[in-house]
Amino acid sequence: MSEGLRETPERLIELMNRYLTLMSGVVNGHDGYVDKYIGDAVMAIWGAPVVVEDAERKAVETALDCQAALEIFNRDVVGEFLPNGKLGTRIGIATGFAVAGNMGSAQRLNYTVTGDMVNLSARLEGANKEYGTSIMISEQTALAVGDGFVLRRLDRLVVKGKTLPITVFEVMGRTGAVADDVLARREAFERALALHDARDFAGALKIFTSLATADPPSKVYAGRCEAYLTNPPPADWQGEFVLKTK
Repeated sequence: MSEGLRETPERLIELMNRYLTLMSGVVNGHDGYVDKYIGDAVMAIWGAPVVVEDAERKAVETALDCQAALEIFNRDVVGEFLPNGKLGTRIGIATGFAVAGNMGSAQRLNYTVTGDMVNLSARLEGANKEYGTSIMISEQTALAVGDGFVLRRLDRLVVKGKTLPITVFEVMGRTGAVADDVLARREAFERALALHDARDFAGALKIFTSLATADPPSKVYAGRCEAYLTNPPPADWQGEFVLKTK
């Protein structure tokens, strides 16, 4: 985006401000608190500075509404700035304990949160790149959101900076609002994932390959299964994947 608007930096700032205003409005509408902007990223929290009931559900609702709002924004606004382009955003959500308060230097303090959960949410946002997904949540978040969303277990992932795997999930949509063909792909993906975890890489590869055209995570797993058939994982492997990048 910056390259496309390098001749008109004021237009870049206008587009970014409109995008950040849109995303922030969705966060605020679901009782979230916009902690800061990090370049083109929005860091938002639920549970500080005030307690928020159903924080996980509201965070996931926010994620879905942000994606829906961005689709309209791309259709109605972005073309004015980038005729052949569109904006995309990835979202990571994690549940856990964090320290909240004023942090910074002796000269300047900002209210913010810090802790392992904050780092994890950032890693999950970036991990979407590996799978071609948009919204990734931690297992604790998945357990807390209830049955109002269609989730699929995506992986047992060792994110950069960690040593132990965590189970991560993709948010596919709201219950009752996901198309039947997507639900069928989810069911087939879960069958293939079970075979993958049981080290039946040939069986898993067959299913993942059949899904790969329409489902980016299946394409990723098909490549992994092909690699494992040639070079199997160690005996103590339990289905985890080590992510090398942020």
